[in-house]
Amino acid sequence: MKDVQIKITKKIIIYICIVFLLCVGSFCAGRFIRFGRISGTSQQLIDGVILSRETADKLANELNITRNTIQSADNYGRAVLEGIEELRKSSELGRVCADVIKQSIERDEENNKDLLESREEYFDAVDYALELAIKRAELYESIVRTYEQAVSNNGENNN
Repeated sequence: MKDVQIKITKKIIIYICIVFLLCVGSFCAGRFIRFGRISGTSQQLIDGVILSRETADKLANELNITRNTIQSADNYGRAVLEGIEELRKSSELGRVCADVIKQSIERDEENNKDLLESREEYFDAVDYALELAIKRAELYESIVRTYEQAVSNNGENNN
């Protein structure tokens, strides 16, 4: 077997050192480049978060305005519904009052009709009573005349 000897010379050591330094340099360069990208990305991320925060604040402000508008519209809608309900109740009450007034007018018309009929009957009764009184007066007058004649005839006979 032959002995193989490896001769390490200055040249090989320099090559190994250069290769080692290139490996270490490449490793460090990769880390720094990656960190630079991450730093750039993190700065973009920070800027994005700040921008997102500003956007979120704007949206929250607009949502607050919108929420107040929605609450106002909701309150207005409730007020309108309550007003409509009150009008409906008033309308029902008005209809009931109108029905009562209509019934009252119908009863008054019937009472007036009955009163007119009663008045006509009253005047007929008064006319009948007057006629009866006139006939009785005529009868009494004839009785009085007959009595006066009888008295005067009696007085002449007695003389």
